[in-house]
Amino acid sequence: MKKLIFPIFITAAMAACAQPTNTTSGDSSMLNEIYGTKITNVATQRADVSGIVSRYLPVGTSRTKTLELLKGLGEGKIDETPGHIAYTTRQGEGIKGNRRDILLKIQFDANNNIQSLTSHIDKSNNL
Repeated sequence: MKKLIFPIFITAAMAACAQPTNTTSGDSSMLNEIYGTKITNVATQRADVSGIVSRYLPVGTSRTKTLELLKGLGEGKIDETPGHIAYTTRQGEGIKGNRRDILLKIQFDANNNIQSLTSHIDKSNNL
């Protein structure tokens, strides 16, 4: 009977660790996915993450909801113009220069709904 307790304990502990840990600062799962993206292009040190962002901000999302999500992320800078929003972050400023930057550009239609977006993550080096 003692042999069964240990695997059950490990399974329960692993399930607890898999739960989201930060649900109060907006939808941080989007940022986690983006920062977790592997950058395979050594030449540009850039990866397209538009597919990830478009799952959280699909075409047709209102400007209000877009701003609400971006402000709720708790980091980054938002620059607004009448037809566009640009969102940028800078994460990591270590001695080795292993910084990752996100750039998200959103274009809105005449009804202030998302018309298109582009997004990428840059890495400052290939460490």
